Amino acid sequence: MVESAAHLVDHVFPEVPVRQRVLTFPFPLRFLLANDPEALTATLAVVQRGILTFVVQHSGLTVACGARTGAVTPIQRFGSALNLNPHLHMLFLDGAYILRGQRPVFHRAQCGRSSDQQCKPRRQPENYSSPMPKGQPPGPSQRVAMRILQSSPIVIRSP
Repeated sequence: MVESAAHLVDHVFPEVPVRQRVLTFPFPLRFLLANDPEALTATLAVVQRGILTFVVQHSGLTVACGARTGAVTPIQRFGSALNLNPHLHMLFLDGAYILRGQRPVFHRAQCGRSSDQQCKPRRQPENYSSPMPKGQPPGPSQRVAMRILQSSPIVIRSP
């Protein structure tokens, strides 16, 4: 993972600050996500959308004004002891771009190391909108995932 992250930061991402976050899951949810790629994809989409919105907002911009940021997320399926442990290593640009004429201008997020405790994303509130299409009932794996998420915390940490 270290070599992949270094390659992305050195050769793929623009020369702007990058922040890594690691998302791990409670044990019952790990087995569900390991066996159901659609559930893992939906989980990744919700988490990335939340963190990307968080980064844009802390850059002093809004998505509505055309601000955009970027992320790459390698999915690891095993822990260091070769145990089944799906977790996400997410690399986010630490800010957002907005077009000024034809030129993109980078705005750094206002979450410095000293204020990280106030700037960490919070758990979704109980009334958040579901990633499920409207009118479509959740399947069995989504119902199980929702029950587990309501009873167990998800840990996002910045290494």
